[in-house]
Amino acid sequence: MGEDAVIVSRGEDGKIHTFLNSCSHRGNRVCFAEVGKTRRFTCNFHGWSYGLDGSLKSVSRPKSYDGKSNFDKSRLGLHQARVESYKGMHFACFDPDAPSLEEYLGDFRWYLDVILDNDEGGIEFIDGNIKSRLKCNWKFPAENFVGDSYHAPWTHSSALIAMFGKQPTMRPDRSYHANVNGHGWEFGLDFIGNAATLNSPQIVEYLREHEARFAERLGKVRSRMVASLSSANVFRTCPSWPGTIPSARGTQKVREKRSFIPGYF
Repeated sequence: MGEDAVIVSRGEDGKIHTFLNSCSHRGNRVCFAEVGKTRRFTCNFHGWSYGLDGSLKSVSRPKSYDGKSNFDKSRLGLHQARVESYKGMHFACFDPDAPSLEEYLGDFRWYLDVILDNDEGGIEFIDGNIKSRLKCNWKFPAENFVGDSYHAPWTHSSALIAMFGKQPTMRPDRSYHANVNGHGWEFGLDFIGNAATLNSPQIVEYLREHEARFAERLGKVRSRMVASLSSANVFRTCPSWPGTIPSARGTQKVREKRSFIPGYF
């Protein structure tokens, strides 16, 4: 999927749909908003209008197409991608011959469940995001998230000293790295390391209060990974700081589920 602009929407059928943000008529961009709600996606060039599932619903001056045998609305919807989901995360792909998401993730799901399945209520996405644009090969950030904790004590030392009053240290005997199908996860078993950097006593308190519940659901080892110092990447370009993700639940904020994370496989 790479740098292709796509639209991710929930259709009237309740399913997640992903399609190219490019009108099937002349290729014009259809949607210019990054997030929001709408009933239709209408091209501002010629007025072709698409449903939330990407299907072509109407065109301007429809009589112009009367008698045209090659005008079949059922075949002129926005170009669809395959969409598969895993515990609340949605992944899309244009390759019909690519492996299933289950096969692609493989045993890496054992690690993903640390953030996706540490609570019986599942995951919930809240509004807002931070974007960083890097002029580099995609391998640089992917590799950094999957296996470069080495940089942290040096690159982030001033911020950590300001927050915690001391120079951070690394303990090789307490550091771990896992690689499955090109996906990677580096982590410690400190339980609250990443969450502590958010500088919120409420989040730390929440994690402490639920530590036993995490252990019951995930087992002792994975429960120690829930908010630990960690970073991960689902190949190719779906990086994250797992240790900060579960902390959103600690703020006790619940919002409508309307934002989605598109991934690539």
